[in-house]
Amino acid sequence: MTKSAKTDEIEELDELPVVDYSPFSDKLKEILEEKPHIIEKKSKLSWDGKQFIIRIPKEISEEMNITKGNQIKFTVVKPEPGTGGKNELKIDLVV
Repeated sequence: MTKSAKTDEIEELDELPVVDYSPFSDKLKEILEEKPHIIEKKSKLSWDGKQFIIRIPKEISEEMNITKGNQIKFTVVKPEPGTGGKNELKIDLVV
């Protein structure tokens, strides 16, 4: 809504005007466009002879408040037979 200069009436806008962020820095554009903050790290698997072991990067463990007693839930989703799809692995932190 904007206020008309000639009267005190408020005119309705169907949509907000498009703002050109091109003169601003990339960091400022990222803040203004409200993109989510994503932390993405890779970790190698180790094998102790019985099971695989994974180390969770410190930045992720601190952000998620992961401690020694936390649990991880692994779910394997298999495709329907005959579809040719691939198995999907989901990993969830149990709080």
